[in-house]
Amino acid sequence: MATIKDVARLAGVAPTAVSHALSGKRPVAPKTREAILAAVRELNYHPNVNAFSLSAHTTKRICLAVPVSPQTRATSKVPSFDFIAGVADRLSHHAFALVCEMSHGLDAGGLLELVRSRHVDGTLLLGTQLDDARVEALSKESAPFVTFGRTRHPSQFVRVDADIAGAAEIAAEYLFGLGHEQIGLVLPVVDGAPVLGTHYHAMVGFKRAHSALGVQLRRNQIMTYSPTEGLRESIRPVLLRRTEVTALIAAGNDLEAVTILRALTEHGLRVPEDISLISLMDSPLTQMAQPSITVTDLPVTEMCNLAVDLLVDMIAGRKPRQLEHLLPVTLIERPSTRRIGPSLYHNAVGLAGPFGKVRPGDAIPRTGT
Repeated sequence: MATIKDVARLAGVAPTAVSHALSGKRPVAPKTREAILAAVRELNYHPNVNAFSLSAHTTKRICLAVPVSPQTRATSKVPSFDFIAGVADRLSHHAFALVCEMSHGLDAGGLLELVRSRHVDGTLLLGTQLDDARVEALSKESAPFVTFGRTRHPSQFVRVDADIAGAAEIAAEYLFGLGHEQIGLVLPVVDGAPVLGTHYHAMVGFKRAHSALGVQLRRNQIMTYSPTEGLRESIRPVLLRRTEVTALIAAGNDLEAVTILRALTEHGLRVPEDISLISLMDSPLTQMAQPSITVTDLPVTEMCNLAVDLLVDMIAGRKPRQLEHLLPVTLIERPSTRRIGPSLYHNAVGLAGPFGKVRPGDAIPRTGT
């Protein structure tokens, strides 16, 4: 079994440098850290977690808190596994272990027990809701944490998120460029409010796109549904051809987008010949659908890397330069969307949007392949 001295010998450093690199107790030069971590991987070295806990006051473990409830099951099929895998990969880069805490909804009891008993050094919160009890609870503790997503009123905590408002804005402006003027946004809500922060920001971006172009947005174009009851009722006017909507944006998740596609098909509506469809979440489901669905692609790997790096720095006593980190998204055009008329930008002189400056008469360019 490899020892810390074996790692030091292979990396060409002193054993104390290995200890500092793995514990995060003291700063280590980036090149030195890389050499040490490469040696750790090559030798399959596993540090003694208990020894680190006693000597460096760290467990070398980070908790990823994942809420599970009927609401989040129905509205958040986001690739939770992609986030778990991404976090685990980045933690291994820092020689940290991953602990997953599956809670019933936003119950913070189990999470607080882990934190207060010092079984973990810090926490990452997945599935952050607009009003999230876990954020409030952790803010009162001394252990650092980082959220994936934002609450209704973000305060003094570190958060990493994709620019979902920008994603909805990109999707709407892309459809405007294809001649669609009546666009529906399909959105999950509970008690009349968006479920997750991502849903709220999607609605903000959707409205912003209409405002920027001066396109009237009617109340019935925001098609809300209860996660426990399903979305078909919300899009019934489209299914029965009782609306002038020519395109839909699925703001919930990939499963929602594929469910919409199936409902449209079952009612004899062709995508994209009769109606265009965009999802704000990409996955194998949207890629393998028939037709495959145009999406905005969220930078999940980059989000995981950034969140883990920020949290590891905080555990080592280094304060982040900023609290909010929004990562840009890109549009990937697929066969589920098509042009139905001249671009609405013909009359929008010098409009600035998420694609940059758009000249009169220009269609919105692709941002993906």
